[in-house]
Amino acid sequence: MSDKLYSGKAKDILKAENDNEVIIHFRNSLTAQNGKKKLGLDGKGELNCRITELLFKYLFDNGVKSHYLKHISKTDFLARKVKI
Repeated sequence: MSDKLYSGKAKDILKAENDNEVIIHFRNSLTAQNGKKKLGLDGKGELNCRITELLFKYLFDNGVKSHYLKHISKTDFLARKVKI
């Protein structure tokens, strides 16, 4: 796996080959009570990735651009690197 740039509660942001892009990786992690409880659930990362990609496709189809570039794997997609 690529170098990790950021890790949140449910996904990681990883370096991509191109410096202007990142890989968004969805983990199988669940959290509750503001992160006090942490569990894993098989398939959660895949489901979250698929839902997210469907939402970005919907936005694109309706004229809203985003950082989303393309599907990479069941739990990963490629995105433009942006500053928030």
